[in-house]
Amino acid sequence: MDTHRACSVPVNAWVDEGIASLVIALNRYPQIVTFESCENGTDGQAFVSFFVTDEGNLLLTVQTIAQRLAGSDLPAVVALEWSYGATTPGAVIRCLPDAVDAVALRLS
Repeated sequence: MDTHRACSVPVNAWVDEGIASLVIALNRYPQIVTFESCENGTDGQAFVSFFVTDEGNLLLTVQTIAQRLAGSDLPAVVALEWSYGATTPGAVIRCLPDAVDAVALRLS
């Protein structure tokens, strides 16, 4: 049986307008693949779920994001949490909807 290596390619995807800047910022990291987002989820927070193409670097990637988000100048609390999808562990960034652009800017 042949095995084929997969690679990540940029694609156009429809996302809520209010979360688009954060989805774009995360997708600038070549090892990150976003797969779910909402500008105002059931808990009232915006979120983007993602996984890392090299699972061995998931912790390092999350640490890098956490360092970029560290600081008191963000207009709202940002939560970075672990997420486990069907086959791949990942993470979620959550924030208040009015903080999305500030969070995206910190990641750019």
